[in-house]
Amino acid sequence: MIVAAATLPWFAFFALFGPVIWLVLAGCDALVLMLVGLRRRRDRAQIRAGVARAYPLWRDAWYCYRCDVVWRREEEAAFMSPARFQREVWARGGYDDLIPLPPR
Repeated sequence: MIVAAATLPWFAFFALFGPVIWLVLAGCDALVLMLVGLRRRRDRAQIRAGVARAYPLWRDAWYCYRCDVVWRREEEAAFMSPARFQREVWARGGYDDLIPLPPR
């Protein structure tokens, strides 16, 4: 009897305000999805704009599987670690701030 008396006001509350609560929750979900979509759109536009600047650097380099280094064609016998090469490509493209890198 005590449990029924304690739960009855909650049933009445949800009967009156339940649809409003669900509409607010659905609106919050839609807002979050819209904000995530806008952020992804901005990030993709930034990547697309930087590809033309980063591609020549990437094109003139090759990875040696045996040595585990990246060789650059521009300089005489210049090589670097793959992580450093990735940082240089991202910096040249202007999208190095999109993906956090591990500490050096």
